[in-house]
Amino acid sequence: MSVQLYFHCLVATLTLIMVDRQRAAKPPQTAQAHCIEGLLYWQLEQWPQAMACYKSAIAEFRAAHDLAGLGQTCCHLGSMMLQRHRYGAAQRWAEIAVYCLANAEGSTTVYGQTHYAAALHLLGQIHVYQGHYALAVQHIEQVLAIRHELRDEVGEALALVDLGRAYQAQDQYWYALACYEGALDIGQSLEAVFEGAWFEARVRRLMAKLCRTCGRWDLAIKHHLEALALGRANRHYPTG
Repeated sequence: MSVQLYFHCLVATLTLIMVDRQRAAKPPQTAQAHCIEGLLYWQLEQWPQAMACYKSAIAEFRAAHDLAGLGQTCCHLGSMMLQRHRYGAAQRWAEIAVYCLANAEGSTTVYGQTHYAAALHLLGQIHVYQGHYALAVQHIEQVLAIRHELRDEVGEALALVDLGRAYQAQDQYWYALACYEGALDIGQSLEAVFEGAWFEARVRRLMAKLCRTCGRWDLAIKHHLEALALGRANRHYPTG
């Protein structure tokens, strides 16, 4: 079965379940179903359908005064807008997500802090793409502090990469290099968690670019060749 057909089947199944349980389900349950359906349409790049599902979820989460569900849904929408390079819309959704998750019931729990950090990270990524690097650093440093407290090494590694990009864009090369090296150390120790060496390859490409900018062509070539080797060895894994 193709991936696209698989997602179509999931959407159809989820829709049937949703219709069957519509009357009996509490609003948050139905809203969560709309959110999942939106995610499936997003994966299929069916943007209008995804947006319609997310808006339905938002309306129901608002009616139920469920700030956590509302924040998570807005985070999905922000990520979708970022993928489509609609940075203004992405920022608005991410800011709403951060506000909702900061004020949601259970925001201080591990679960709440995990989602809050994800929304902050998204906002930091958006600022990087917009060229607002100081804001990006501010948000992503908060993410790092939360991820470290939660002992979430994967989250730390991902945040370090984006923090490095923000520093590099401001010509703060030593800070950027320290972030990339930190991410590389975590990635190498958690290769099984990252499902292959794609993450290390990504970081080494960034390090190669940084070394070229600094005029260290020997190190740039070294990291570039290592990234190529890792990419060939892990062709079936994502490279972004």
